Amino acid sequence: MVSDQNRQYDKETKHVHIVTLCFWELSIIKTDWGIEIRMAMLHRALFTWFLLLVFLILLALRLDHRTKWNWFIVFIPMWFYDAILLIYISIHMINECRTAVRGSGGSHHRTARQRVSAILQRVWPLCAVILKMAFMVILCLKLESSDTTYFPSYHVLMPLWILLMGLCINVLHCLVLQHQDRYP
Repeated sequence: MVSDQNRQYDKETKHVHIVTLCFWELSIIKTDWGIEIRMAMLHRALFTWFLLLVFLILLALRLDHRTKWNWFIVFIPMWFYDAILLIYISIHMINECRTAVRGSGGSHHRTARQRVSAILQRVWPLCAVILKMAFMVILCLKLESSDTTYFPSYHVLMPLWILLMGLCINVLHCLVLQHQDRYP
């Protein structure tokens, strides 16, 4: 009996060592359901910070008048990041719609609130990225034009204000849903 427990303990210890080795060498964690790659979040964060750093360097060069680049060129890292974000959101939306069409067994039993919430969760990120891109385009046009009356400041900031109001509404919506789920 004791030897069986020791064998079981040795197997678990060996499993822990393998998991630790995989984690440090390959950035992979072994779970009961299979192998999950946990470093994807870290890589996305590092990629985001790298693009932000490149953007800030280009912005500093342009604002110090060391270069005479077009403002659209200065914003290339942000355009690249938004393009990747749009592709990611589109793929995510397509996968969610595909699983909804296949039927999840109880999808027809949803309440109206759950349907609206599901639609907002699919459409809101796409709208947020589009509003951010619209703000960047109008800002670049404003910075490139020598005529200050061509784009009034309130026209430039309109997509940003809409984005911020949408973010406030989204946070409020999530808080209300979370409160209703906790205290029915």
